[in-house]
Amino acid sequence: ILGAIWNSSIYPGRVPDGMSMVTIFMGGARNPEKVNLPEEEQLKIAFQDIKEIMKIKGEPEFSYITRLEKAIPQYNIGHLSIVEKIREFERQKQSLYFCANYLGGISVADCLVSANELSNRISEKHNG
Repeated sequence: ILGAIWNSSIYPGRVPDGMSMVTIFMGGARNPEKVNLPEEEQLKIAFQDIKEIMKIKGEPEFSYITRLEKAIPQYNIGHLSIVEKIREFERQKQSLYFCANYLGGISVADCLVSANELSNRISEKHNG
């Protein structure tokens, strides 16, 4: 697996007391073939890995799979140069702004920080 998000820790009250909800990510740019594995095999890999990593003894009560082939932007070699070109384009246009996970980080928290910074830049520009 690539990683996991413990939804029940981030969003309390989403599951009954004593239970947890986790979203497991697998595949990605390094193992794109995993997105096409049969569901049973994906679940086996995900459960085996998360149980081993987190020392979980029980079995899941419910599971489902969502297949997203291109879910997370990949910052390839030259990414910073592309971001600088986008920022230069913004400076030239003066009323066009970009804010996205491709520019400032892929997590929701990164996107919130990026949006807040952009909001501040716009506010300073238009309000002195």
